[in-house]
Amino acid sequence: MNPNTTLPRIFSRSVLMLLLVFISRSMLAQNVNIIVSPATTSTQVGQTFTVSVVADFTGTATLNGIDAFLNFNPADLQVVGTPTVPAGTQAMLEGVSVPFTSVANMNSLGRVDHGRFTTNGNIAAHPSSDFTLFSVTFQALRVPPGGNTALSFNTALPRQTNAAEGATVVLNQTINGTVTITSNCTPPTATISNTTSCNGQPFSLTLANATGTGPYDLTVNGNLYSNVAVGGSFGLFTPPVEKVYTTNPVTSSYGPDTDPPSAGAPAVELGVKFRTSVTGFVKGVRFYAPDMVSGTYTGNLWSASGVLLASAVFSNVSPNGWQEVTFTTPIQIPANTTYIVSYHSTYGRYRATVGGYNSAGASNGSITILRNGVDGGNGLFKYGPTGFPNQSVNATNYWVDVLFSPAVYSFNLTSVASADGCTNTGSLQTLVVTSVECGTLPVRFVSLAAAAQEPDRIVLNWSTAEELNNRGFQVERSTDGVNWTAIGFVPSDTRSQDIRRYTYTDERLAPARYYYRVKQIDFDNNYRYSIVVSATLGSAARYILEQNVPNPANGQTAIRYTLAEGGQVMLTLLDASGRQVKVLASARREAGSYVEYFEPAGLAKGVYFYKLVVNGFSAVKKMFIQ
Repeated sequence: MNPNTTLPRIFSRSVLMLLLVFISRSMLAQNVNIIVSPATTSTQVGQTFTVSVVADFTGTATLNGIDAFLNFNPADLQVVGTPTVPAGTQAMLEGVSVPFTSVANMNSLGRVDHGRFTTNGNIAAHPSSDFTLFSVTFQALRVPPGGNTALSFNTALPRQTNAAEGATVVLNQTINGTVTITSNCTPPTATISNTTSCNGQPFSLTLANATGTGPYDLTVNGNLYSNVAVGGSFGLFTPPVEKVYTTNPVTSSYGPDTDPPSAGAPAVELGVKFRTSVTGFVKGVRFYAPDMVSGTYTGNLWSASGVLLASAVFSNVSPNGWQEVTFTTPIQIPANTTYIVSYHSTYGRYRATVGGYNSAGASNGSITILRNGVDGGNGLFKYGPTGFPNQSVNATNYWVDVLFSPAVYSFNLTSVASADGCTNTGSLQTLVVTSVECGTLPVRFVSLAAAAQEPDRIVLNWSTAEELNNRGFQVERSTDGVNWTAIGFVPSDTRSQDIRRYTYTDERLAPARYYYRVKQIDFDNNYRYSIVVSATLGSAARYILEQNVPNPANGQTAIRYTLAEGGQVMLTLLDASGRQVKVLASARREAGSYVEYFEPAGLAKGVYFYKLVVNGFSAVKKMFIQ
């Protein structure tokens, strides 16, 4: 034997033996598991179950201290009642205990904390066999993703689950638990609907009906809406406003070179042909402003045959940027039909790109601006006062755009969860919402008045604008404002874009207060009513200024007032600082009830006031403009 090789081998064996003894002693010292018992539990939503935290001895060992921090998911489970500690455990570990926090705190944190330990020398205080540290009762709240939820021990400081004998750690391992939760109910069903939608205005979705226990969590078009009650509205939907151009063009200004223009500079109407792939609402006009912007700019919508459908005046026009104006009432148009959108400049200066529509038009979303050669070319103009632009040259692009909202939207309900944890998923419902035209009749009231003429007559006067297909007006009277009687009919032209004025006299009346309304009827027998006005014969009337309707106003609104005697009326609109913004009426009126229709186009959103002054009487009301 070579002595040079024997010594290292003996040394290596000695080291190995020492390591084995050390490892063996360490393993013998760690002979206690802390476990969840039972390790697996099956339950149903709404039911309760009890588990215990147990010190499980796997070999010869004792302990005099144990801490357990049991984690749970508070979305899946909640503690019911205060956890309990067996009397035997309290007797064995007679020292200090870590008390349970409140149940509310446990459920908030998702953790149950408890510990017990002793420092006395009593053998009974150093258990060497299995015992229960505490028991806790849970209630299942829902079916978790995958169906399982964990009961796990926290093992990181400062809340470290551990077992010790004096300074020696005797914990071998922690063994977590698993809870399988199933549903004990029939999957819920739900049906959604929508609030009334018209003119492409915002609307809400509603939960029309549902089975199961409410409130419900709904998933619609991938969006989650929580705690929805049957009959409740959710998910306010604002239809998008589409436009073709989203960037500023690189182009040139044309027209007068002075600001203001020299005398004789021609005004001009500039337009573009467009179509939409879906039915929807034209809400307004856009144009790209030139470098000098004196004068007035008016946006217009025309049919292909040249009928003016809507008009609005731009306000605060600034150079070298896109300008927008919305119509008081959006105009519904069908799909795949040619219309013209234009603007009129009294200054006559404009932006243009010669030949801009020679090769192709422009599209975005549902809108297509037609290319040159389609329906007679594109890039339209007309010099002079505002009017239908019916001329074209070199397919010039005048950078006019349209504001458009589709009328039809789809909403897919793909999941409903009831309050008892039951769920139903899949293609549950497709709701198709169609925004209808708010004012289907082609007549716009401008004013309406009822004036008493003693001793026995009341004269009604009203005016309208933009009449199309209007058969006429039925005049109705009431003595209580509830029950109505038709008393006459006033015919109308079938088409007029001018202000029209009408008069009807109600005669041989007894002294009383009378209410009137006008029913506008078109040739298809569709109809709508005006606002109600009143006049008084033979008794003391009062001066009254009423609240505008509707308020807030985001389109045409009506202001009604009553005069006890005839006089010079001044009705004005004031801004929030009291500065006069607009004169709404300035004329002599006889005693009676009057309505002034007002359209806030071009005014900034906010708070305004309107003021009535007549015969020493003065009154002010607040108006909100949206």
